[in-house]
Amino acid sequence: MEKKSKHRGGTLPLLAMAAAFACAANGAHAQERSLWSPVQPAKPAVGPLEEPIELELDIPRLPPGFQETPAIEPDALLQFLIDGYTGITYQDNVFRADSNKDSDFLWIGSPRLRLIYDGPRVDAEAGLEVEVGRYFDLTEGDYEDFGVSASGVWEGPEDDFARLRGAVGRRHQGIGADISNPERQAAEVTEFWEGWLRFDAESRFENFGAAPDIRARFLDFENADRRNGTEIDNQVKDRVELDGAVRLSYPAGAVWQGVIDPAANARLYRQEDGGTGDFDRDSYGFEPRAGVRYRNESARIDAVLTAGVAHQNYQDSRFDSITAFSMLGALDWYFLNDTRLDLDIERGIDETTLEGAAGVITTRGRVRLVRTFDEFISVGVSGEAETREFEVNRALQAERTDDVFRLGLEANYLFSDIGFAGVQFGYVYRDSTDATVRFDAFEASARVGARF
Repeated sequence: MEKKSKHRGGTLPLLAMAAAFACAANGAHAQERSLWSPVQPAKPAVGPLEEPIELELDIPRLPPGFQETPAIEPDALLQFLIDGYTGITYQDNVFRADSNKDSDFLWIGSPRLRLIYDGPRVDAEAGLEVEVGRYFDLTEGDYEDFGVSASGVWEGPEDDFARLRGAVGRRHQGIGADISNPERQAAEVTEFWEGWLRFDAESRFENFGAAPDIRARFLDFENADRRNGTEIDNQVKDRVELDGAVRLSYPAGAVWQGVIDPAANARLYRQEDGGTGDFDRDSYGFEPRAGVRYRNESARIDAVLTAGVAHQNYQDSRFDSITAFSMLGALDWYFLNDTRLDLDIERGIDETTLEGAAGVITTRGRVRLVRTFDEFISVGVSGEAETREFEVNRALQAERTDDVFRLGLEANYLFSDIGFAGVQFGYVYRDSTDATVRFDAFEASARVGARF
């Protein structure tokens, strides 16, 4: 099988397609915390060597009050914004090792350009974002990420809307050892291209509601060198992910709704697994769910909880189909005037490229509490617990289960609507039945940002 060099092309057809989709979107006020993360991004849990776990705590890089688009002048339809931030981060375990940890300081700079259109019925936005990271000593971890995005939303009568969003960009994965043998660690960051396109809408027909949600995402990884001079073949992770769902709702009272939420997906890999066994990882799945939604505008509460069954069928006959209990819930609650509570719980089947594993059953819970004082000071705390049960071909590998815990703390001060200063702290701990992938890591950041 031909191996893809990290310096060779191969992303252009997919990149051109995704860029065309993103440009066709015409932009809208983005809700994502970065240009290349969908609102509900698929977070693949993959092998200990191929894709390390990062300190991602869902803490926005821009603080509350600074993320929203400022009001446009009454007679202006277009607005051009320049914003961004810079800061210093201390990491006590840069390579995510269980022992012999390496610590360092990381400088990050991230400018962003945004063009915003605010019409009577249609809003649109296009943007360009760059992020550069430079370590003081461990320079093999340096990176440059960039991405472009576009989105557009049509607002109809009452709460009806239709929205199209897309983005494409080059990102990176940190070296992150995640294994005890340093000779098997990557010697450089892994660069990859990611693009996504999403269409979602909501409309009501008398008392019934319908909300379709269609998503497409591609991933194209470059190879990386190991410290022992060999090459990590990341081509096994290249894939296209397709997801479709529709939420049907009906009233069950003044603030309650019944919800039916069927979904289907396809996972199309670029080639067979390059490891022992040459597995074909293409798969197709469905996930019917049903539940309730509670929406009380006077109490400023919006909550939904659905449950059902997830099923994934794999192209390779050596992979057993996976069937698991599925759940998705979210709570968005404003209370005490300036306090917001976000709670998310989910359980389902995720992707993995861990050799011998078909998929991974993930159970995850997240909570974030943010308190704003006098519209200028905000303090937030967040936590996350996650269990990953790898469904393996037992002829090749023993069972494996990971438990991951994350904690975060943030504090920010706004200088009117033109700047901010803030600090963030994060901690992650991973336990596993595979002792070679256990680690814990802490980081602390100080950042300042501005908007023009």
